[in-house]
Amino acid sequence: MKRRALSTLMALSLFCAGGAAMADGAYTPGTYTVSADGNNGAITLRVEMTADAIADIKVVSQSETAGLGDVAIDKMIEAILVAGNTDVDTVSQATVSSEAVIAAVNAALSRAEKGEVDTVASPVAEAVTEETFADQCKAAGIDFTYEDPNASIYDFQTTDAAVDVITHASGKAKYVDETDGPCIRTPLDLAARSAVKVKVYYWIADENGVSTLEEAAKLENAQYVSVPFPNDGGKYAIKLQSNGLGTNTVVTIDENNEPTVAIFGLKYTVDENGTDVYTSCAVMAETATYRNLIAGSPIVISYYEYNPFTEKKIGIGARNAGARVQCELDQQRSMLTTIPAEGETAQKISVADYLAMDEDARNAIQIKYITMVAKVVALYSIG
Repeated sequence: MKRRALSTLMALSLFCAGGAAMADGAYTPGTYTVSADGNNGAITLRVEMTADAIADIKVVSQSETAGLGDVAIDKMIEAILVAGNTDVDTVSQATVSSEAVIAAVNAALSRAEKGEVDTVASPVAEAVTEETFADQCKAAGIDFTYEDPNASIYDFQTTDAAVDVITHASGKAKYVDETDGPCIRTPLDLAARSAVKVKVYYWIADENGVSTLEEAAKLENAQYVSVPFPNDGGKYAIKLQSNGLGTNTVVTIDENNEPTVAIFGLKYTVDENGTDVYTSCAVMAETATYRNLIAGSPIVISYYEYNPFTEKKIGIGARNAGARVQCELDQQRSMLTTIPAEGETAQKISVADYLAMDEDARNAIQIKYITMVAKVVALYSIG
């Protein structure tokens, strides 16, 4: 059963780059522009449908919180395209934005079933050059120079150019050396690459902040801010949001061998021996992923980066990069956090100890979440 389950997961992970198929001929091909209320207003999407699948999803407009809601929108779109449907987990700390994306895509699916294709191209605001903080300073005669905080994110070296590259993607491995090879060859590369963060600096209301453009230009890290200063008399400070370069799509299976697809902000760390790599994250107990992990499901992760600003198709800094990763849950290191009774404190129990309990003892414990720790046991490069 476990071998069959792993085969199912690996097959699904190899399919993660495209939309999964649905029932043949269930939809009318075309474009469907739909909206749903997010946290800060309407989220409008343009959904492209074939006769049996979601082909693509683009964001037309949104006003979600920078670094949180907007990131959740992108993650939800990727998860839906991977799954081929909207039966995906929401992004933690951005539930409203996540559910709005699901609602909008569901509306598109409903229209596609009825053949209600956009009759004319939906109006989209013409592209305009948005004023930047540097533009504001220049207009006000303030000495200011913008610096790209992410200029060096592709300054990356692989661990060993001699490592054999394994690929189960569109063809046999074509990478031949470090210059031409994928940026992720080994679990050590994955740990190093996933630690690289894209830095986003933006303005937030702060009673201890500054209220004038001149003051704003003198703030620490002001040189990294591109978004315009509100300049409305209120007080603002600079906030940093760090986002990973890649997305981790985690696939587990249930007792019926059905896959569950979810996106998590995984952390990859190198063990004290310097060779083994583990990945970890918190998974809430009410989710299907949690139930599958406790039941012993294999774990397959698709780590994927997409760089739309490059002409390269292979190599470091290429358009597509990543790896398909097979992991095993470490039951000793993975910890369950309980929901405490009134007046008590939460307890932590290893998954191994929890599974060793009899059923009555387990039923007497309420679990809030699992801190999943899984060892990377196989890695397949993609490029």
